[in-house]
Amino acid sequence: MTKDVFTYTQEETVQLFEDLFWHGKIRCPRCENFAYRLSSRPLYQCKHCRYQFSIKSISIMRKSHLSLKTWLCAIAIICEGNINGVSLAKHLGVSYKAAWLLFHKVRNLMRALSAKQKHHLRHLLRKFFLLPGIKKVQREKKRPFQLIECDSVASPTHFHIHLVQSTSCDSLKTLFSSKNTAAILDAPEAFSRIFQQLVSRLENLYHHGCRKHPQRYIDEFCLFLLYQNPDIRMKKLLSMINREELLLPYRTLIEEPIVL
Repeated sequence: MTKDVFTYTQEETVQLFEDLFWHGKIRCPRCENFAYRLSSRPLYQCKHCRYQFSIKSISIMRKSHLSLKTWLCAIAIICEGNINGVSLAKHLGVSYKAAWLLFHKVRNLMRALSAKQKHHLRHLLRKFFLLPGIKKVQREKKRPFQLIECDSVASPTHFHIHLVQSTSCDSLKTLFSSKNTAAILDAPEAFSRIFQQLVSRLENLYHHGCRKHPQRYIDEFCLFLLYQNPDIRMKKLLSMINREELLLPYRTLIEEPIVL
């Protein structure tokens, strides 16, 4: 699937999203009655209430100036892995800002998708760490500390960050004075191995770009842990793209430093 979408025509792209959203029978998002596609504009109109809507207006693509084909290709590229905002912008032929916003909207889908697999995170580990590019004031003042929570100690597939203001752990002084950008205290072997993979990904792929939004980058990493196959990742993400409630407002999208 990821290889085919790049050859799709505009009509094929629209048909794909129609099948994803309505399974062949277009329905109005207001009254749930049948709707039809207008011939003059890329809009749909309800037969009952006459409400007009588009595919982008009822999905996380709302208010995006990018075409449906661009969104589809972007999701395919992201699901292949090993790409950042700069490379995505070059592949799509759009500005870095547009690619960055698209990427973070998709990462919000990733968070919701991985959360569906794990209803709650059971293991709160006393493991404190510094992500690459952590703010200087946080390094110097050593607060708030970042506490990582995972769904399983033996084979973790979902991580979440919490901020804590204080701790009684005496080893923190040694930990935070370390030159290493990521350090763990007495972590189980499986957790330590996977966490080091996360740190390596953040350092090599995003450099210091994950400073402001660490949880979103971790959500992406967790999704790749859950679904190893790029085609499955893409199908899972596309199945949730019409979840309009998952679209973060622009101000929240650019300002949210961490989601608790």
